[in-house]
Amino acid sequence: SKTTDSLEQFKYAIAAFISTYAVDLNPEKPFNPILGETFQGIIGGVPFYAEQISHHPPVCAFQMVGEEYTLHGLKEFNASLSANSVKTKTFGYPCITFKNTGNCIQAQYPSSVMHGTAFGKRTLTMNGTFYFFDFKNKFYSEVDFDPSDSIFKKRTHTKDYFSGKIWRVTEKFLEKVKNDLKIHREIEIKFKEKEHALEELAFVEGCWLEYLNINEKNFWTFGKPWPYELQYFDNPLPSDSNFRLDILHLRNGDEVKAQECKVALEEQQRKDRKLREQKKSKRQK
Repeated sequence: SKTTDSLEQFKYAIAAFISTYAVDLNPEKPFNPILGETFQGIIGGVPFYAEQISHHPPVCAFQMVGEEYTLHGLKEFNASLSANSVKTKTFGYPCITFKNTGNCIQAQYPSSVMHGTAFGKRTLTMNGTFYFFDFKNKFYSEVDFDPSDSIFKKRTHTKDYFSGKIWRVTEKFLEKVKNDLKIHREIEIKFKEKEHALEELAFVEGCWLEYLNINEKNFWTFGKPWPYELQYFDNPLPSDSNFRLDILHLRNGDEVKAQECKVALEEQQRKDRKLREQKKSKRQK
């Protein structure tokens, strides 16, 4: 947010999106937010707000409002189970807007796979592609996680490795992407470098648990600096997740009572959902 160089802002935005995955690996119970549940916090002096806006599918809206930038978007989690693993896909198109340049940088999340859910060693890997767009300056980037993950390729890096490029691309390509973002929860991007790229601007590589380099310049190293510690609002909304009875009992060490309250909340949510569906059905008739 300090630089006025648009390409540098794009690079730092990529680093910001990717580096957060390293501190997003310790989810705490309960995993299922209730429709209308909110959260208010402060990260590095910047207020952060979130609200669960959909029960099924589960969607959280978030906003971070700094003096020099804003970050907002949605997060919807979709999980598919197999015998010993679970694949998670995240939808939502997060967006960073910088006030000094007016640049707006959007992204499309990659997916992740947790192995060893039933037996064996528990591991989490990122896979697929992280996409980044700056429609104003015609910047576009694809960052592939674990690019050696193919039976047709010889593995040359660890599973945590990623690599990609930044290009300046055609207006026609970005216009299609922009229109698709408006109507689809996930878009299938068919980028062809020879057809859509005007200029290759940078090479991105790193390990999502360790570092990120762009054109051999380091933009992020794990622990240097450490992430800001989350702080709570003194007087959050009554709907704040910290006021959930199951969370309060869990913090007091009463897991039995916490489980009872969690089940009661989820049963109430399912009941409310049925009432909404019944009312919607009556309106349609």
